[in-house]
Amino acid sequence: MKNFRIRSYVVWLTLIPMLLMAVGLEAYFLHSRAADLDRDLIERGKLIARQLASSSEYGVISNNHEYLRNIAQATFDEQDVIGVVILNAASESLIEVGSLVGSGTFAAPIKNTPERNQIDPTNPDHLLQPSPSPSHRLEPGKTSTALGAQHLGMVASATAAASAVVSNHPAQAGQERVAKVTELVDLHSPIINKGQNLWIYEAIIPVQVSLDELEIKPEAQQVGAVILEMSWAHTQRHKAQMLGWTIGATMLFLALTLWLVYCASNRITLPVRKLSEAVQQIGAGELGTRVAASYRISELNNLAYGINAMAEKLQLESARLHQQVEEATRIAAVAFESNEGMIITDAKGVIIRVNSAYTKITGYTESDAVGQEAGFLRSGEHDANFYKAMWESITRTGSWHGEILDKHKNGDIFPVWVNITEVKKEDGKTTYFVATYTDITLRKAAENEIRNLAYIDSLTHLPNRRLLLERLSQAMAASKRSGRYGAVMFLDLDNFKPLNDQFGHAVGDLLLIEVARRLVRCVREVDTVARFAGDEFIVLLSELGTDKADSVTQAGIIAEKVRDTLADPYVLDAAQNHAKDKMTIHHCTSSIGVAMFIDHEADPETVLKHADLAMYKAKREGRNTIRFDE
Repeated sequence: MKNFRIRSYVVWLTLIPMLLMAVGLEAYFLHSRAADLDRDLIERGKLIARQLASSSEYGVISNNHEYLRNIAQATFDEQDVIGVVILNAASESLIEVGSLVGSGTFAAPIKNTPERNQIDPTNPDHLLQPSPSPSHRLEPGKTSTALGAQHLGMVASATAAASAVVSNHPAQAGQERVAKVTELVDLHSPIINKGQNLWIYEAIIPVQVSLDELEIKPEAQQVGAVILEMSWAHTQRHKAQMLGWTIGATMLFLALTLWLVYCASNRITLPVRKLSEAVQQIGAGELGTRVAASYRISELNNLAYGINAMAEKLQLESARLHQQVEEATRIAAVAFESNEGMIITDAKGVIIRVNSAYTKITGYTESDAVGQEAGFLRSGEHDANFYKAMWESITRTGSWHGEILDKHKNGDIFPVWVNITEVKKEDGKTTYFVATYTDITLRKAAENEIRNLAYIDSLTHLPNRRLLLERLSQAMAASKRSGRYGAVMFLDLDNFKPLNDQFGHAVGDLLLIEVARRLVRCVREVDTVARFAGDEFIVLLSELGTDKADSVTQAGIIAEKVRDTLADPYVLDAAQNHAKDKMTIHHCTSSIGVAMFIDHEADPETVLKHADLAMYKAKREGRNTIRFDE
């Protein structure tokens, strides 16, 4: 939509009503004045016709043509008179003077017709009105005064056949025109308007003088008539001049009004424009803009004061907000460059910014990461269900935190603790995701170290007694569910103490380490080898079979394999105890006790006790042997 200035609205809202009012007044004035001019011509014509009829009474009665001609010629001294015809009582022309006998009044004769228009001589707008019916026509002898309010208009046009009546001879043509005029105007149609001409009929009725008041006055008889032709030309010229002057005056009035409106509107539009420009400048951020409040219009002054107050408040609020933003920016910058790696992604998960800590953790610089999807660090250690659950949590709660294994730029897999937060706008639409990365490699190593100290033997790196008990509990529960037998092998080294006494604990530790290696090679991956205490070891066999005899056979085979393996000579580095001989060969056997379990109600300690009893039985029976708990 096109916008307009306030001045345009003021001008149009002022000029349009003024223009409509001026045109309306002008139309009313012109119509009224034109009607007055028409009425004036008709009334002057009627007055001239009555005067001519009164003066022609003597000449008509005496048939004095010279007298009548002089009277007719004298009538032309009156303005707008262009023709005179004087008739006798028989409607015969006595005198014709002016355009009626000239050429050009009628191009064709017009026949009389009963369809005439009644004319009100006092109202030129009513010159053409429907004529009364023939029954209402006045008989001859009525006075012209009685006929003043009734006139019949001439017919609209002449018939083509009547035009042939005109003679080519000028005198004959003039006589025929006079004859036609006398047919058009009479007592019944005293005023006829034809184009630029006006014909007025006035009867000549002599005045009866009574010598005695008691004498009966005879009825006045018409002795003749006069037909006066007048021209509308002067009146039309006067109307045209009046129209021109009126239009000129109207235009001058409108121009003067426009100038006054323009000057007056400047008092409003110029201050409003300045106020509008000030508001635009304030809206553009120029909060130091002020406007002068020195107008003569109180509303504009109030508006100016309001704009200045608003600008001042906005300036103060802007300064406060700028200060807060600067503080928040400094805090955010410090927080963003913390020891934790941080990345910011858009709503589609594309990285738009990373900090330096992220580069230290992952090895990827900002130029490497920006534009990549956040999942480009995936190591492949997590399946699709893991990431699906992560995004479901973010969608539901707006955040997620947990441990993820990512891939370093150098290809190493390392653990990180990740916190992901969804950032939304006021309408609830997601705009950003912010994620923090914490490298937990050292923490995981510490946790593993603690776990090793709690569950792993520091010398042999085998599960210790605590971890063994946990796994035995799990194995017994699994055996109860599956119906398969399990076995606990409790073994003790036979010749371990002499080695310690001769070469010291360091060489003894080497023997224990080698024993641990050999035990691990003898069992399956599902089995557990643990160092129970000193030179005692436990082998936990799981998922043997559902039949007891078969299970005992399987356990015996594994136990025999262990006994044979441990009976092989051990080559040890005796230099650990500063001995002369650096290498020594030591023979060490083992006594093994085996306890079977399936669907037991007993606890792991009880199972271990039965295996221990079987082991001592093997020792009593000569060592380097295997015994089952009965």
